[in-house]
Amino acid sequence: MSSQFRIIAVGAGVAGLTASHVLQKAEGILKHWYYGRTVLAGDSVHKITPNIALGGNSTMESVVVLSNHLRRMLDAHDGGKPSRATLSKVFAAYQKEREPRMKEIMDFSGLITRLQAWDSILLKFLANWIIPYQPDVKIADQLGDIVKKAPKLEFTELENFEVGRVKWEDENIVMVKKVPVKDGSASTSTFMQFFGGMTALLSLLYVMNCFPSLYFS
Repeated sequence: MSSQFRIIAVGAGVAGLTASHVLQKAEGILKHWYYGRTVLAGDSVHKITPNIALGGNSTMESVVVLSNHLRRMLDAHDGGKPSRATLSKVFAAYQKEREPRMKEIMDFSGLITRLQAWDSILLKFLANWIIPYQPDVKIADQLGDIVKKAPKLEFTELENFEVGRVKWEDENIVMVKKVPVKDGSASTSTFMQFFGGMTALLSLLYVMNCFPSLYFS
């Protein structure tokens, strides 16, 4: 964490890129999220790159966590007006709970941004020769693994959720409906993974043979 966001020049890692190929984006998690009776959420304190479109989701998550902490405090004080010291403890607990979660989301989003911008030779290779041959469900599952950890309001009831494949981490509440697998799709997916892996391996060997200085200098 820092006192300000860092500016990253994505795409500058590959030689030969012009300024039009370099994308400047801010990312980071600030040290201080509150002061006195004022507390912040969203891009004002935790900023991520936009490639996986979880910035708005992260803001809503922070509001949920903050609401849960405030609700517990109000219940403990029978609805009375809290002191500044009490609010500071609540805000500190809210920030402490959110920081690890935001670090996970920021790192994943930053990786996708750098991957899509070909920020290095390795990432360019992955973007062109590995990712395209991965089944769509694998990418969806990676996002699902992040989304299913999202916090929920503790003082509301959720009902009538249909059972599906991806669930909240702590409950049997469905995020995504289960899609029936068509006959033959599983074997096709396995073949594509094998084909993609072999293609990637052969491509890597070819690059290493043509440009040995990149790997053995």
